Amino acid sequence: MSQSDSSNRTSSVPQIENRVAAAYSKFEENLRNKVQALECDWGAEVTIVVYKHEKRMEIFLQQRSGKFCLFDTIDICAASGSPGRKIRQGDKQVPEGFYHVGVLNPKSTYHLSLGLNFPNNADQVIVDPHEPGGEIYIHGGCTSSGCCAITDEAIEWLYVLCDAAKKASKPPANVMILPCRFGETTLSWQDMEFENWSTFWAGIQEGWLWFMNQKTWPKMEVDSKGNYLLISEVN
Repeated sequence: MSQSDSSNRTSSVPQIENRVAAAYSKFEENLRNKVQALECDWGAEVTIVVYKHEKRMEIFLQQRSGKFCLFDTIDICAASGSPGRKIRQGDKQVPEGFYHVGVLNPKSTYHLSLGLNFPNNADQVIVDPHEPGGEIYIHGGCTSSGCCAITDEAIEWLYVLCDAAKKASKPPANVMILPCRFGETTLSWQDMEFENWSTFWAGIQEGWLWFMNQKTWPKMEVDSKGNYLLISEVN
């Protein structure tokens, strides 16, 4: 199993305070001011871009124009594994591809957490059918066995943004997980070590470039080998 967030076993986690209410109390005023300054509405749709090699995360919000703008960056303090896809339970790999936040867990073992829809349709092509793994989260606590861990403070304000978007009936937050920041990385992803992933990475690079240039979420399809293909060429 990947880093278990215990999202289905939270009744045993003692609750000293309402963590979400505390996070709103701490961050909401400043977040609202920053959101307004970026010409976004409170509760704007969220996109999260993760760069595994650089251990960085970029948070984007959708502006009133419909385009996404950079809101802030977060250091990933723990992320196990190496560049490359998650294949099976216990491999401690952070997955790669295009996801969304399917679960907001206010009672996480790791403070607060955002659960991803892994395995998605692309993952299902290549994962171990018997033990694909699961319970992949962005969470606090700075410890990981397949998840992206950030500080408790960072997950608090990120959780507030995602929760506000949910309350505003926006779509679940988009999450793009990449092996590296393509074109600006010390990782030579065309080395023999990563040969198996070159076609897959080329596909997700196209999606990432679309997002960075067009500032809209890319439309992707999945081929028979589980690779992503960009299908949107218009706004």
